[in-house]
Amino acid sequence: MLLIFLVISSSIFLILHGPIPQSASYHSFADHYTFYGINNFYNVVSNFPFFIVGAAGIIFILKNDFLYKSARLCFFIGIFFTGLGSAYYHYDPSTSSLVWDRLPMAITFMSFFSFILFRNFSFRNHDNILIALLLTGVASIVYWYIGELNGNGDLRLYALVQFYPVVAIIIILLWNRNDRQMFGVIFWYIAAKIFEATDQEFLSMTEVISGHTIKHLMAACAAIHLFVLFYIENKSLRKIS
Repeated sequence: MLLIFLVISSSIFLILHGPIPQSASYHSFADHYTFYGINNFYNVVSNFPFFIVGAAGIIFILKNDFLYKSARLCFFIGIFFTGLGSAYYHYDPSTSSLVWDRLPMAITFMSFFSFILFRNFSFRNHDNILIALLLTGVASIVYWYIGELNGNGDLRLYALVQFYPVVAIIIILLWNRNDRQMFGVIFWYIAAKIFEATDQEFLSMTEVISGHTIKHLMAACAAIHLFVLFYIENKSLRKIS
């Protein structure tokens, strides 16, 4: 009931708030270093860990039997394509390239949220719920981008897709004491958002690497953390069997 109240109240708030336009300065990152013809070098290459953990996760999930396998698989597919989409976007930041950065991230958010829901609540058809949440994530990107093409971009639905699952997952994990190892994923995600918000400040401090570059590495750590938890889970199940 709390989760339902939260999503309804959040939706009402966003409706009353009115459109949230994309900031004109969004594409201005601190990292402008060019190396071997690669623009914004560190922001591009820092996406490489997503490829590694995404590919490793896809192979691992496909090779083993898991509960809620579809949600786990979609998560790592989203992580893999986040690496591709984010690298493409940061090489040439623009609204059109940002679509390919946000789309796999929305898939990642919704997949992880689905997985946490399935672990903590009883549902009759997991795949239908997963598909519904994935379509909601994709719709948030399509809605925003079509608005951008018409000069009235609106990020309200994407904001709901990105931030509601985080708050909901924290509530669920606080409620279920047996699932708190998942807090590590949230920890790395929050750390990533902090570094994202201190992009220029971190570059000024280090004079080498920007906060956004570290954000990519922290976000990759969230995926690595989940991969390790799945590996431990699979190893424990093998011992029991």
